[in-house]
Amino acid sequence: MDSALVLIILMYVLSALLPLLGLWGLYRTATRDAREYSAATYGGPGQPNDEPDMPTIDQSAVLLQIAHRATEGRPQAAVADFVYIGLGVFLGAAASIWTLLLPA
Repeated sequence: MDSALVLIILMYVLSALLPLLGLWGLYRTATRDAREYSAATYGGPGQPNDEPDMPTIDQSAVLLQIAHRATEGRPQAAVADFVYIGLGVFLGAAASIWTLLLPA
């Protein structure tokens, strides 16, 4: 096999996997926050929320934790997730252009 062909195949494989990795990271963050918030919905076991329109104290604490993570720790991870997505798209485009330039 030609080394250029192997490199093109590798670029196509990475162009498929990197966006999935980035989307998985974004999905994992979103579902973790939603799970934490819904777990605090009733204020703990045996304590129903009497006013469903008002957040419980536990929900307020979870919202503060989510906001703290969003401003302090998670932006770098979200940027990395978007870099994975962008790099995958770029590799796919580069591999496509390269295949057009290969001699037949």
